[in-house]
Amino acid sequence: MLRACRCWRTIFDACYVLNLDRRPDRWAHVQQQVKRAKLHKFFKPGVEVTRVSGIDGNELDVSRLHKDGVLTDLGYQRYQLPMEQKLYGMDLTKGAIGCALAHRAVWQRVASEQRECALILEDDLEFHHQFARQFAERWSRVPTDWGIVHMGGLDLLASGKPPRPYVADGIRLAYHGHRELTAYVVHTASAQRCLELSLPMTWQVDTHISSCLAEDTVAHDEYIADPKTYVFQPSLVIQLMSFTTDVQKKPTDTPALADAARRLREFVGGGTSVR
Repeated sequence: MLRACRCWRTIFDACYVLNLDRRPDRWAHVQQQVKRAKLHKFFKPGVEVTRVSGIDGNELDVSRLHKDGVLTDLGYQRYQLPMEQKLYGMDLTKGAIGCALAHRAVWQRVASEQRECALILEDDLEFHHQFARQFAERWSRVPTDWGIVHMGGLDLLASGKPPRPYVADGIRLAYHGHRELTAYVVHTASAQRCLELSLPMTWQVDTHISSCLAEDTVAHDEYIADPKTYVFQPSLVIQLMSFTTDVQKKPTDTPALADAARRLREFVGGGTSVR
């Protein structure tokens, strides 16, 4: 059964953008992106973009967080590994811990405000150039049992697997290797579930909330079952490398080329990125 979108102008009852106080350049960028995507067309009356201050990992006392039970022993041990020994996209860094705590703060807000359809954005995103034209119809095909809907993301374990099956045109399940929290939608119950899954930390936050799986025999893989997670493919949002990151262990040496390749692969070709 598919969700019927009765009014394409009244989808989101909240929109939060995570942005570090020391990165006004990113805030300016995301404001331009929101305007270009005509995102306000999809807000319920009275809803505006809400900037949420990110948590700067450089200012965290990670040892204290470990002692307080925020990090597991294994998570703290692997956090202390040299960068070159860390698992890309999984092991904790200061930036990754700050990122996790910031997303948790937004989930707490979604839960406390009893949101039914909250859009959460990171400030290094880029919307598809036809987002305003494509989003409402795409959203109308999302199954009613959704817990999280990603507008894009990485599919790290897709290599060597059969093509991912679609549940509807442009909509598929998110599988075990799905990563990134660049642009996604949650509601009160799924936000609460993410809070439960994301502490204590052993790995980066998107790994934790992708850990409750069920078998998909057609895809020869496991999908994220709790919260039930879907993803847009082709993507309507990508994460830009040009702004650099302190979450992962090593940003690309050629970020502009990486961004161009991802636009071509996902926006034009309709594929997924595995990085």
